[in-house]
Amino acid sequence: MENDFHEAKDKYVKVYGERVDLPSIEPIYFEKDDVSILSSLELLKEVEGLPKEFIVLWTDFNYWIVLDYRDRKNNSSVVYIAENFSASSHEKKEWEFIKIADSFDGFLKKLFR
Repeated sequence: MENDFHEAKDKYVKVYGERVDLPSIEPIYFEKDDVSILSSLELLKEVEGLPKEFIVLWTDFNYWIVLDYRDRKNNSSVVYIAENFSASSHEKKEWEFIKIADSFDGFLKKLFR
């Protein structure tokens, strides 16, 4: 069953038919005005266990919404990543990856139905 993102005000995804609440999504605020989405690599360097092929749309460093370029160079999928607190330890973080949409266009369509 396909993941299903419902109205943005509800802030949840359906994963295999089960509702998963998303945290409050606030924009990333940077100290410098010239820093943008292009700073994704710097953000990812600060966190263990996440691939560097992501473009970060939003994060609080425990939860992430990213464009995933691991398997393709064009038309990335949109993925929600959550730290698995029950499996993480002080030495190593474990992550759960949930595909929200197969493309950014698909993601936007799910937001604005």
